[in-house]
Amino acid sequence: MHAHSILRIADIHVWLSLGCSAAEQQNPHAVRITVELAFEQAPRGATTDQLTETLCYRTIVERIQTTLQQHAFHLIEHVAWRVYETVCKTISPLPEGTAITEIRATAHKIAPPVPGLHGGVSFTYSGPLT
Repeated sequence: MHAHSILRIADIHVWLSLGCSAAEQQNPHAVRITVELAFEQAPRGATTDQLTETLCYRTIVERIQTTLQQHAFHLIEHVAWRVYETVCKTISPLPEGTAITEIRATAHKIAPPVPGLHGGVSFTYSGPLT
């Protein structure tokens, strides 16, 4: 990310129906979500201390949790894309004077059922605000 200011919302915990097979999807899997929003310049709220001049991360977290828990997923890649899409929809329109250059959404499946894999697996989807 090539921005001066980044809002990082780290380790949102969700339990998802996620897996390659129907059997794997039947048992919810712990997934951690991290979102990074790169600003062209710091939002006005950084200097004014006014919530209306920045993004409300509580709203972003709640929308991600609600959206993900409404779906069953086969791939961690799709989970990351769905988070990215949800963030784009949630933050539009941006507060006046705010410009975001990039959004990164990382989904980390903490304990996939793969023998010998102890650190989980993650995928990051990034792009501009759409």
